[in-house]
Amino acid sequence: MTRIHHFRYRLLTVVFLTILCLFMTAVIVTARLHDDRYPATITNSISLDAKIRFLRQNRQLFGAQTVFAGSSMCFNNVDVAYLNHRLPGAATFVNISAWGLQIDSTRKIIDFFLEHAPHVRNVVMVGQIVDFRCSREGSLFDREEVWSYISGKESILFTARHFNLLKSWENWRTFDRLARTNQGYDGLMFDETGSVMMDIPQAKLNGKRWNEYGLDAETNAFAFSELEKLCAMLRSSGKRFIFVVTPVRQAYRQHSNSSRALEVFKGQVRGIVVRNGGILVDADEQLALKDDCFIDMMHLNHHGARKVAELLASLL
Repeated sequence: MTRIHHFRYRLLTVVFLTILCLFMTAVIVTARLHDDRYPATITNSISLDAKIRFLRQNRQLFGAQTVFAGSSMCFNNVDVAYLNHRLPGAATFVNISAWGLQIDSTRKIIDFFLEHAPHVRNVVMVGQIVDFRCSREGSLFDREEVWSYISGKESILFTARHFNLLKSWENWRTFDRLARTNQGYDGLMFDETGSVMMDIPQAKLNGKRWNEYGLDAETNAFAFSELEKLCAMLRSSGKRFIFVVTPVRQAYRQHSNSSRALEVFKGQVRGIVVRNGGILVDADEQLALKDDCFIDMMHLNHHGARKVAELLASLL
C-alpha cells in the first residue's frame, strides 16, 4: 500500500510540474508573440509603451541631434517630420513625447534618452499649462530594463514580468486600430520621428473638448521646480534648451480665470528658462492661430502643427 501511495505521489508531482512548465512556456511564448506585434506592457500608458516600442524599432533615432519632448502638447502639436525634411543639414530629429506626461515624467524621459543619445545638441520641450498640474509619483519605469528592451537584449524574465493579460487583451482590441489612424484623439499613427499629426474631420470633433479642454488648469510649485531641475541638468551638460508654449484657441481667453492663469504660467516658465540660459518661444502669442488649426481648446491639427514647426525652423 505504501509503495502505491509513493507511486501516486510521484506521479502527481510529475504531472503538476509538467503542467506548470507547459503553462509557463505558454505564457512566455504568448508574451513574445504579443511583444513582436504590440507594445510591451511596461507602463500604465499605451501611448508611452507604444513610444518605447517605436524607439526599439527605430534605434537609429538615438543618433539624433535634436529631441522634442513633452505630453500630447508635443506629441501632436509640432510637425517634427517637416523639420526633418526642411532642415536636412541639422541631422535627425526625434519626438519622444507621449500622452499625459507631466513635467517630472518628461524630465525623467529626457534624462533616460540623453543617457543613450550622445549626439543630442538641442532639447525642445513643447508644453502648456496642463503639463504643470500634477505629478506621477514613483519611478516611471526601470531604466535598465527598458534599455534592454529597446536594444533588443531583454531577458525571458523581462518578457514574463511585463506580460499583463488584461493590458495585452486591451492592446489586441485597440492597438491595431489606433496605430492606423490619425482621425481620432487617441490616434497612434507615428510618423518617422515619433510624432502623430491629427486630422480629425470637423464633424467628428468632440464638443466638450472643443469648448472646455484645459480650462481652469491649476499648476503647483513642484512642477516648476521640476522645470528648474531640467534646465539645470541640460545647462550643465552643454545642451541648448528651448521651451515652446504651444497655442490655445482664442476662445480660451474669454474665460477670465483661465486667461489670467495662462499669463501667470507663461511668466513663471519664462523666468525659469531664461534664468538658466534657455530660449522661450511663445508660439501661442506669436502665431495667434485661428480655429481651423485646432481639434480642441489646446490640441492642434496637422495644419497648426506645421505652423509651429515653421516657427521653430529658424532656431534649429
